[in-house]
Amino acid sequence: MSGKQEASELERGLREALALRRMLRERMAETETERESLQTRFVQNENEIARTLSALGHPGPVAMMGLDGREPRSSSITRPPLNRPTLKRDIKPASLRLRHLNVPQAAAILLEEASRPQHVHELHNKMLENGLEFRGAHPAISIAVSLSRSKKFRKVAPGTFALADLAEPGQRAS
Repeated sequence: MSGKQEASELERGLREALALRRMLRERMAETETERESLQTRFVQNENEIARTLSALGHPGPVAMMGLDGREPRSSSITRPPLNRPTLKRDIKPASLRLRHLNVPQAAAILLEEASRPQHVHELHNKMLENGLEFRGAHPAISIAVSLSRSKKFRKVAPGTFALADLAEPGQRAS
């Protein structure tokens, strides 16, 4: 092949590659738009499932479960944002009444006062407000582990605990 023919072939190949790149970019943009639309529909559907289950009196957040009660197998599903309290670290104690208690003792007092299950983030924030100090890097995990190990508490939803005698009979850990 002569130099002109080689150059001509290379230019033709370049034009084809550029056209393919343009087509792929357009298709990727279309696919991304469709993914966002599907994600929105998915979250709306999950919210509808949660509202329906709540209306039926089903305990706990099971919106992500299938009809058989199990988690879906696909790990590619993007879950909707969790509705849980914010874990705060800069709370100044308003009282020191829990200062000399351990985590399970403090949690028992707070849960009894609340008369309802509480997320570990809520418990953590209230413990800080009442003078309990945490030394570890992950206090919410420490609280969850402490409460999980005690028979005094029952896990009623992910990260959410109640006093065992206050938890409703049908509520189980998830």
